[in-house]
Amino acid sequence: MVENAQLLAPRSPFNVTITAGRTYAARSLPLSDAKAIAKATGAKINDIVMAVCGGALRSYLRQKKALPKKPLVAFVPISMRELGNTEIRNQVFGMNCAIGTHLADPVERLKSIVEASSRSKTIAGMTKDVAPKDFSLLGAPLLLPGLMSLYGRLGLADVLPQTVNLTISNNMGPPVALYCAGAKVTALYPVSIPVHGIALNITVQSYQNALDFGVTCDARAVPDPDHLGDLLGQAFDDLKAATAKLAATRASGA
Repeated sequence: MVENAQLLAPRSPFNVTITAGRTYAARSLPLSDAKAIAKATGAKINDIVMAVCGGALRSYLRQKKALPKKPLVAFVPISMRELGNTEIRNQVFGMNCAIGTHLADPVERLKSIVEASSRSKTIAGMTKDVAPKDFSLLGAPLLLPGLMSLYGRLGLADVLPQTVNLTISNNMGPPVALYCAGAKVTALYPVSIPVHGIALNITVQSYQNALDFGVTCDARAVPDPDHLGDLLGQAFDDLKAATAKLAATRASGA
């Protein structure tokens, strides 16, 4: 059943004014297994990434007794560059997607994300022609730092409602090995940017046969990023096992 889109995200420990401190964790998950899950469920790799993040954050917040009843909502950057477009300018947009943290079953969580992301992509497609894409032309590099600094000094993120809880970004990286001064690069872990009101950023980049996760957090909002990183691996294993069980059930005709 498709849920109505959430206008506001539920309150979470990640919706706070950030400090100068940062915490970070990195994990790698097998891309081939993610592709197998996607094929078995009809999902996309981006949906798999969000489902894994949703499962990890459900466990993380439950352990801290801070899991909202409504699902967390992620801001997900998406490229609006059409195939063959080589213009030298940014062409980015974004969508808000609920990541199923209210659902215990990994497959049900993935299904809800597929529905939510499909709906959000449709909305993004309808508005892309009127939405700004090249923010550098709008003076954003000059305006936004000042506005965000004022927003932080006033502590507004601690009291105002938010439309999203975190950022999840998934990027396609090189499928072949890279080398630096003759040494093989073993992983490409992204490091991204938390902002006031969104103190958790999970960025993923594929590299060879891996999905490399970089979890960048405000130190106060997420003081234990390694634990969250471990939960990403557990959530992936849970989704993989649940998908295999579903496939076995279908094969038996039950």
